Amino acid sequence: MEKQAVRIPGYPDTRVTGNYRQMKMKARFPKLILYLAGSIILVLGIALILRFWADAVLVFRAAIGMVLALAGLLILYSLGRK
Repeated sequence: MEKQAVRIPGYPDTRVTGNYRQMKMKARFPKLILYLAGSIILVLGIALILRFWADAVLVFRAAIGMVLALAGLLILYSLGRK
């Protein structure tokens, strides 16, 4: 008896024959690695922000200042064009 082709979710153009459970586990492995890497990078990023909080506040203040300066410049420019 010939085995039927099984479609694996996440791989739309790939048809395989064989053990569906084994193929499903192979499809989960990259997601697990990406989940672990993303979690580690997230924790590291939060830790670095907390470690250098004074510098982070300085960057945020500078960004707000630049946005406000550009907003003022655009308002003055729009007044001058009318």
